[in-house]
Amino acid sequence: MEGTFFITLDYLKQLGACREGQREFQRVFPDGGEYQAILDRCADEGRVDFGSWLFNHIGATNDVRIYEEKIDAPNRGIIFAGDIKLKAGANVKFLLSGRGIQALPGSRWPSRRRPTGRSSPRRGSRR
Repeated sequence: MEGTFFITLDYLKQLGACREGQREFQRVFPDGGEYQAILDRCADEGRVDFGSWLFNHIGATNDVRIYEEKIDAPNRGIIFAGDIKLKAGANVKFLLSGRGIQALPGSRWPSRRRPTGRSSPRRGSRR
């Protein structure tokens, strides 16, 4: 599956999304939206709870996101449905990956922050 997987409000209801999640989804994506675009919006708004819920119900994608430059955004987070590869490290509030996070040689992590994420999809994922 790819991050372009299209999600509608009816699909979220079928998955058992909470009313708050349904309302927020309808407000931001009234005609539906692509999975990764929804996760990006969750990250922008600091809604790790919504992003994690989607991971649990939809699963990981085969997509890869590579960051060439260091990410210095301590008040923002990243939620990505596939693999994340960091070439220069990151200083972010949270970092969630549907597949895994790889800090490539030469990347640096602040000592108080370590990458978080999981290396395999959770229950209910599609491939």
